[in-house]
Amino acid sequence: MDKKPYEVIDSESGDLLLSQELLQLSTKDRNALEEEIPGVRCLAVEETPELLQISLQKLAMVLVSDHIIPPSEKQAYLQSQRLPRTFVNTSDFRLRFLRVALFDVVMAAKQIVRYLEVTSFAFGQQMLERPIRLSDFNKKELQFFRSGAIQFLPFRDRSGRRIMIVINPSFYSVSRNEEFLLTSYLYVFRIIATSINSA
Repeated sequence: MDKKPYEVIDSESGDLLLSQELLQLSTKDRNALEEEIPGVRCLAVEETPELLQISLQKLAMVLVSDHIIPPSEKQAYLQSQRLPRTFVNTSDFRLRFLRVALFDVVMAAKQIVRYLEVTSFAFGQQMLERPIRLSDFNKKELQFFRSGAIQFLPFRDRSGRRIMIVINPSFYSVSRNEEFLLTSYLYVFRIIATSINSA
């Protein structure tokens, strides 16, 4: 894959993009989001076994539908389906995306497809078989993790969410590599997602 499946933007462009996205929301949705960020309210959908089963079935249908997501946009996903073993089809993996998308199956499917494109670009095809591991990083990159530039606080916010702090990563030479920053955050966010319910 020659072209990067992601775009690095500066903080000013990021602020503008966030502002534009917020302005597209209804007043009700924007207010709900502003209450969720500090933990006043939670937008998470109340889960039932029926909701999980139906959502997983709908998600599977959306992922295979070429009308919703054209094959040209889901090459990594299609490649994962040709492998003898892949974690992409596990309920655990798919539920993470459904929860983030508040059980909007089309949004979750698009996020899965995008995630697989980015991780397979950054780490190679093995990321279609298994999740990112710490052993996927070289010695220099592991030093960045040991430096404490990315840390989880030993407590959670009032909604029970993990709190992560990033100490100016530009101090570390390895972090000036945009691909490494991408892969390090992909790894860290996977760890957060898998430990979301742990104490």
